[in-house]
This record gives sequence, C-alpha cells and structure tokens, in this order.
Amino acid sequence: MKAAGGFYSGELKKFAIVDDSERQKDIYLVNVFYSKSEQDNYVPLDGDGVLLNFGDIEAIQVIKQTIQNPNQQ
Repeated sequence: MKAAGGFYSGELKKFAIVDDSERQKDIYLVNVFYSKSEQDNYVPLDGDGVLLNFGDIEAIQVIKQTIQNPNQQ
C-alpha cells in the first residue's frame, strides 16, 4: 500500500473490470493476512475479506496456486 499502509496477502475473489485509463479499480481479497512492513510477520485479519483500491496500491503481485479438491478423483 502507498504511504506506509502495509502489505496484504490473500486470495483474489473479485476485481473491477473498468477502462485501463481509470485509476480507481477495486479488488476484493478473502483469507487475508496483513503485515505492517516487509520485515514483520503476516497475521490473519478478522472479517470476511478486504476491499482495496488500485489507487492506494503501489504494486501488486499475483501468485497462481492450484489446490486440488479432495472430493474429485
């Protein structure tokens, strides 16, 4: 986050589809963890999720992770 707003990590649930020229794009994370700085440990946040806005984010890193459903064979 900009202005020393910390770091969020979680699962991307939804994101706004708007024109590329629009800076204010919302993203919604679930199963979210937060860290005040890069050196601090991440702690889980209470609540169902976190709504962030690209206007407040300095950079975003996306990691694709596939989790196999144990009920599927």
